[in-house]
Amino acid sequence: MNNRWLPEDYGTTHAEAIEKFLKVSNKSGSTVNFVPNDSQLRVLRNLSGRDIVPKARQQGISTLFLACFFLDCLVYDNLRCVVIAHDADSTERLFQRVRFFLENFIGDEIETLSSTKREIRFVATGATFYVETAGNTKSGRSGTINRLLCSEVAYWPDPKAMTAGLLQSVPAENSLVVFESTGNGAQTWYHRRCITAANPNSQYTLHFLNWKDFSEYKLTLSKDEEEMVYSTLDTSMEEPEVLAEHSLSAGQLAWRREKIDEMDGDLGLFRQEYPLTLEECFRSRGQSFFHRVYFEDIGDYWETHEESFNLSRDTRHPIPSYHYVLGADVSGGVGGDYSVVEVLCLEEKRQVAEYVDNNISPDAFADILVWIGKMYNDAWINVETNNHGGVTVTELLPKYPRNCIFSSPTLSSAVYGVGTQTTRSSKLSVIGLLRKNLAEGFVVVSDYLRGELSSFIEQPVSDLSSRLQASAGTHDDAVMAFGMANVARVNFEEYLAYQGEGLIKVINPKADFTMRAILDEKRNGGYPCNSGLLEYN
Repeated sequence: MNNRWLPEDYGTTHAEAIEKFLKVSNKSGSTVNFVPNDSQLRVLRNLSGRDIVPKARQQGISTLFLACFFLDCLVYDNLRCVVIAHDADSTERLFQRVRFFLENFIGDEIETLSSTKREIRFVATGATFYVETAGNTKSGRSGTINRLLCSEVAYWPDPKAMTAGLLQSVPAENSLVVFESTGNGAQTWYHRRCITAANPNSQYTLHFLNWKDFSEYKLTLSKDEEEMVYSTLDTSMEEPEVLAEHSLSAGQLAWRREKIDEMDGDLGLFRQEYPLTLEECFRSRGQSFFHRVYFEDIGDYWETHEESFNLSRDTRHPIPSYHYVLGADVSGGVGGDYSVVEVLCLEEKRQVAEYVDNNISPDAFADILVWIGKMYNDAWINVETNNHGGVTVTELLPKYPRNCIFSSPTLSSAVYGVGTQTTRSSKLSVIGLLRKNLAEGFVVVSDYLRGELSSFIEQPVSDLSSRLQASAGTHDDAVMAFGMANVARVNFEEYLAYQGEGLIKVINPKADFTMRAILDEKRNGGYPCNSGLLEYN
């Protein structure tokens, strides 16, 4: 349950005051009373004081909070309101809306002072209203912030660092913090914030605003025009699927067609700007390389405990008799890319645990691998050994059973002798194998991994070539860790089949490596295993 930082009636009183005292300029340029629309009212009625609003475009959410902050400046002494926009043009536009409220106020004249270009001081209350641009390192940090609006925060240059500093200035009582934005790719800071806010235990309240529920986003059609729309469904724009899943009216479908046409037929861009679902809000504009992913929401069984080494896990596992493999992608631990662990269960063919951290050093990460590996029945570990992975492997080798660390003559580094060293060609093999196995029904349960898979695209480099990579602004660390785990899984399954356990049907990977060398190794006394689970003759 969300804590409350605002009075229970905050939204109700402000909805009434906005309509009574404020004016806006409508789309035709006329000055009219500010009557909150259905989307604005929906947000106002459910405000907690810590609110995040992923949304379709042009629903008036930033204008709504400008109005709330403005009215608060008329009532609360020494209040400090800060609005931060993503670029200079937006900053100026938002500030002019505040000026419009002031100049067209329905009531007594309000005495104000301006000490800077985008600052208004209210004489009667001593309250201050600032509008600033993200990227200004001093934004909002010089004093207490009682009201904070982070507008189009998904497009800020470094939202994590900026918001961390800003939030330190916000008191716990009678304060309001709002993050609002359209989506800008999966596995970004904003995407992760929204996913976290969807958790009932989050301190933030999620207000997702799709375009379908916004009454203005539809065309008025005659009966004949409605019939024409329904009889000309365009499969290339996924109209039959959208109609079936979301029960759009003919007017809504016609509006959708019009908008997609305005965007030169870019369906991906339309989804990003006008999503129907929270997932769609963060979907990559490019076509995901992973064309079929079986995702299962396991609800309360999937627990995340940041205090426990950033580990998320299916609480039904580990099962003592089951076999597990672990894949790891290693970062430098300096706040950029993430060090990720993905744990897979062979018997159930599913993801069962995930570790994500971008502030752990490569050597300390080895201890995490040992801890997780032992938790999952001495899981067989496969580490990507490029760059920082070499440090992790060096620390891992003396701490974990050698026969439980994946090695391959064709994939492992000659320097370290274990793990997987990815070159351009071997990465293609790892990713291609993962694509194949996911399509065959391997189950993903984490929103984090699901997001990275959806934003991993085949990016054209020229007319004759393309590159597999995360789309702009996103990461592929979880994808690579999952790929490492999948390589280990396929090889371990083949090994178990060779041992005659009859556990799992053999899957022969279509990649540039085989199991033959490992099986030959077995005959010479060095072979892979799950220590404590398998015995060798």
